[in-house]
Amino acid sequence: MSQTTAPVIPLHSIGALNGADHRRIRSLASRALTPRSVEKVRPVTREHLRSLLERHADTGEFDVRKEITLIPFMSVVSFLDIDMEEAASIGQQMAGGAADAFGPNVTQETRDKANATFAALMEFVGDLVESRRSKPRDDLLTRLIAAEEDGHRLSRDELIVLFTNIFGGAIETTSSMMTSTFLELARHPDQLELLRQDPEELKRGTVEEVLRYRPAFYASGNKANADTEAAGLRFEAGEPLSIIIGGPNRDPARFSDPDRFDITRDPTTWSFTFSMGPHFCLGQALARAELQETAAAIARHTRDLELTEEPKWLARVMVNHVDRCPIRYRFEL
Repeated sequence: MSQTTAPVIPLHSIGALNGADHRRIRSLASRALTPRSVEKVRPVTREHLRSLLERHADTGEFDVRKEITLIPFMSVVSFLDIDMEEAASIGQQMAGGAADAFGPNVTQETRDKANATFAALMEFVGDLVESRRSKPRDDLLTRLIAAEEDGHRLSRDELIVLFTNIFGGAIETTSSMMTSTFLELARHPDQLELLRQDPEELKRGTVEEVLRYRPAFYASGNKANADTEAAGLRFEAGEPLSIIIGGPNRDPARFSDPDRFDITRDPTTWSFTFSMGPHFCLGQALARAELQETAAAIARHTRDLELTEEPKWLARVMVNHVDRCPIRYRFEL
């Protein structure tokens, strides 16, 4: 087990790359992660949300934080065309999450657990790569293996790290945002009632507002790509900096009355939650599709939704999420 003081960031991680290598890998991956390609996750997400709410219909109570993680896991497994038998082998190891190992308020035990999770996931993906090389399928991984740009293909290490980023990155942060969708709609019953009137029309605006109001990530780490000045501060090219996402997301120059939760805001006015520029979130279309179906399912299948206990936010970790999110509701088929 690793004894490093921080989680190991793979060398080829797209989030850590810049310049030509970043553009090449992102270009190859972006062709498969389009808004059209992620439509297949919508019925999967809808069915699992309805099933979760129906399963607890007798009591009308459960902890969203505890039980929601399976849904983005099942959705990304479906999107990536991974056999459930293949996925089940890694799902249990990922259940504890790894993102909490990033931040100043964590223990070495947490980091060691995260490193073990990363290692197991990359080994799993490595086996998938070899399987698809020998028996190609019509799936994302096979297409990435075959993809070529300017005579170059992804190396085995690049394939493993990229697919690991897509697979692992699509679960924990989406789980956090799904929990926040339940949380904010329970806290704002007037907005939930608006959503119920026309879920298909308002689910997009609802999701953009949850993303703005309660972003999955606490902060975004970047580097200045040129000497520049912002907010009265001077940055040199290459200087690392961290942007607290809640700041630009509640900028009154961009969002009127920014502390108000309002699902009728213009959904085309995006927040900073998925970042911007070269490192704009690669999986944002997938996450948005899942979150929109989550919001619509809440509107369709719950009545009298409320929190039974005020959640506590976990302090100073990479992913914004609560310790628990217990709810009460009446199920409606």
